[in-house]
Amino acid sequence: MSYRINKSKCTSCQICIVNCPGATKIGADGKAEIVNQEKLEQCGGKGVCPIGAIEKIDKEGKTETETPSPYRSSRFEEEEWAQVEEEVAVAAEEINKLNSLL
Repeated sequence: MSYRINKSKCTSCQICIVNCPGATKIGADGKAEIVNQEKLEQCGGKGVCPIGAIEKIDKEGKTETETPSPYRSSRFEEEEWAQVEEEVAVAAEEINKLNSLL
């Protein structure tokens, strides 16, 4: 495993440099750059950046968030199901109101 900087998340705050001297530097674009992967790992890897701009990547170059999680899909289904149940309850109330008018 190694790490990379997500440039779109990096705010150029330089907290990574303070939290782990020698692991990152500010590049020409004003954003953080990793200069020492080992040092970054020793300091806590992703946790060095409070914004979340440091991402752990696998051999294929995917970040942890890009790696499918069995929990993510089931959680989404639960949230989606709760929304459907709520919509059905509202529709049932409307049907009951209409039936009471007949």
